[in-house]
Amino acid sequence: YGIDESKIRLLVMGADDEQLHLDRKAEIRRSIRSQYGIADDEFLVVTGGRIDLKKRIHLLAEAINGSSEKKIRMLAFGSIANDVKERIEACRSERVNFIGWIDSSKAYDYFFAADLVVFPGRHSVLWEQAVASHVPCVFNRISGFEHVDIGGNCVFFEESTPDYYRQVIESLYGDKQRYAAMYAAADSPAADRMLYSRIAQQVLTDAFEK
Repeated sequence: YGIDESKIRLLVMGADDEQLHLDRKAEIRRSIRSQYGIADDEFLVVTGGRIDLKKRIHLLAEAINGSSEKKIRMLAFGSIANDVKERIEACRSERVNFIGWIDSSKAYDYFFAADLVVFPGRHSVLWEQAVASHVPCVFNRISGFEHVDIGGNCVFFEESTPDYYRQVIESLYGDKQRYAAMYAAADSPAADRMLYSRIAQQVLTDAFEK
């Protein structure tokens, strides 16, 4: 549009400060995991949103079911579209739980319960909300969406097959030092840049800077 690049800033989607109870993160984590029978030493992958073919959550479920690491489990929330319903039903197991629709304000609670939040398909606002939840993540590599990497909190899928997803998740589960580094980056103050309050402040700063 002929606008000077120096006048343009990325306006990211974000997380609602009032719904993100970071001060109760440990308590909420225990409650959600207890509700679904997930032990503290199990490695929980959480994903969600509207579940359709383009989100590739069915491929992620196949990856978890096919893993030889029996302590890796998956929990997915969200309504299931007709185009993928049959494949999702085939993926339900003791290790893969689809819990259906939840109120959007509760997504943060499920992210707190996770050891790893994973989005193998197209972008949604849940990506930024997961980052704001201070939890390690894996995202699908999409050009222009690298802003969710706040300094090592996440890795990106470069392929889209169940076998590849399984390898990436097993590598993070098995490499405790690497995972600890991801967790430290995810739990840093940098994650707060995804909060509505910080985004609003940045907009005001950009709008009135001279």
